This record gives sequence, structure tokens and C-alpha cells, in this order.
Amino acid sequence: MKNIFDAPFVKEMQDTTANMYRLGWDERNGGNISYMLDADEVYQYLDESNVIRKIPLGFDATKLTGKIFIVTGTGKYFKNVKGDPENNLGIIRIAENGTDAELLWGFADGGRFTSELPAHLKPSDCRDC
Repeated sequence: MKNIFDAPFVKEMQDTTANMYRLGWDERNGGNISYMLDADEVYQYLDESNVIRKIPLGFDATKLTGKIFIVTGTGKYFKNVKGDPENNLGIIRIAENGTDAELLWGFADGGRFTSELPAHLKPSDCRDC
């Protein structure tokens, strides 16, 4: 298994958050990012059966069951992501029940995903979600 700290998607999040912080595009913990990852790529770095913990989503994301996302944590600072990605980022998979996120990596300090995750996951054309 490859080292997760070498994963292109982790490095991209480190670079993106550092750049956004440098440009002043977020204040303190005011910014958040998430994006969907390719499962085949993720499973080169993580064991898909190793769920660290389940985190309630607080909404129904059944349409995204099995999808994997990398996301910044709530209350985290972009300036800290580059130096400490394991505490400031998380890789989550939407659980089969559609109402939980399965933490596959990150949020090592007990953190959780950004409170804006529902807005990130809701498609813009979703009328009955």
C-alpha cells in the first residue's frame, strides 16, 4: 500500500489551502473545501475495509452512497493543512445507509468534516433532494 501523505489528492489539498490562505481568501477557520475522489485511486493508499469511525451526516445522502470525498475539517485553519494534514483533513465515504460518513483517514484529533458539507454534496440541479 502506498503512503497516504504522498497521494496526489492530499498534496493538492495541502497546496490549495495554503494558496488560499496566502491570498487571504479565508479568515481564520472561515474556509472549507471538499471534492469527490476516485475510489480506485484512494484504495491504492487506504484499506477500504478500515473504517476509523462513523460520523452522522445530519442529512440524507443516499444518492451518493459509496462515494468518497476529501474534506477540510470544521473549525480548522487552512494555514495548518500543509503542515498537519492528518488532523485538518478527512477522507470520508458515504455509508450504505446514506446518513453516515465513514472516516477512512484523517481527523486524527477527533475532528469532523466542515459544517458546510450538506451544501457541498447537494447537486445544484437537485429539486427533490
